[in-house]
Amino acid sequence: MRPQNSDVPRAHSVSEVAKALGLSLPTAYRLCRQIGRRIGRRIVVSRTALEKWLEPPGGLASPGKRASPQRETMPRKETRRASDETPTAR
Repeated sequence: MRPQNSDVPRAHSVSEVAKALGLSLPTAYRLCRQIGRRIGRRIVVSRTALEKWLEPPGGLASPGKRASPQRETMPRKETRRASDETPTAR
């Protein structure tokens, strides 16, 4: 367990999250609505929720390996061109 530092708050406001991460206020609000808690009209984000969100999806990369994002690719939609169609006799 990590030692608790009394100087670091356990929860952050939306404006604190925006400033710490270099985000615009609207973007910080979108993030905080997902990972934060509403207390009355305020939205607060716990330090642990913010740290968890900042971790890479697969956890920390093992030494000697580079973490690469896993991208799912969609199959390409086959398109038809006018030149592919054969003219029909009428």
